[in-house]
Amino acid sequence: MSAQAPTHPQDLRAAEYALGVLDGAALAEARALVESDPAFAEAVDTWALRLAVLAEGAPEVRPSPKVWEALLLRLSAAAHDRHDWWNSVDLWRGLAAASLAVATISVGVLVIPERAPVTPPPVVATAPLTALVAAADGPALAAITVDTDLERIVVTPIGLTEQEARSLELWVVPADGGAPRSLGLIKAGGATVLAGVSLPVEATGAALAISREPKGGSPTGAPTGPILGVGPLSRS
Repeated sequence: MSAQAPTHPQDLRAAEYALGVLDGAALAEARALVESDPAFAEAVDTWALRLAVLAEGAPEVRPSPKVWEALLLRLSAAAHDRHDWWNSVDLWRGLAAASLAVATISVGVLVIPERAPVTPPPVVATAPLTALVAAADGPALAAITVDTDLERIVVTPIGLTEQEARSLELWVVPADGGAPRSLGLIKAGGATVLAGVSLPVEATGAALAISREPKGGSPTGAPTGPILGVGPLSRS
């Protein structure tokens, strides 16, 4: 069977929601569908996993402690520069289109049956938080979307690699310089969906970081292995 690009609007909407590019009424409608339509919720999870095909080929970079400290000191300035790039609508629309094409060729077309239009109740939606976690010298390691309303975090790896007997752990770093708090283990071979996870700190000024820990995660509740990268949280 020859592969054709998906044209069903719900399929595209699921891809855009997984990428975190929706806002306003479109975001509210998508969130209502995630709650009320199991097929749409499954499509969102499917697209989150399909985005992992964009993540192959980038080598791991371990910044030195001195470089890591300097990076943390520059987080405030880096947040402004990356915010402009990260929040570019053209970038995300292009990534959504590329993901549709790659996923269609790689794993086939997700067929979503026609259904009657759903009229969601009025919802005041909060735009998701996003972060681009990168190594000290710039290579991107993971794109992360945090939906605070649904308590859902989607981590799409870009330049992460696995190591035997080691685990990758996601952390939130408070803006006040407090101790990092673990958000859970993630994987390098595909997207990770952390459901039922809320940020334990104030999001404003906070950052996300990824470390490499012993198998099963940090034994102390704090990062014990090398910090692979960090990225400031911002509102889409």
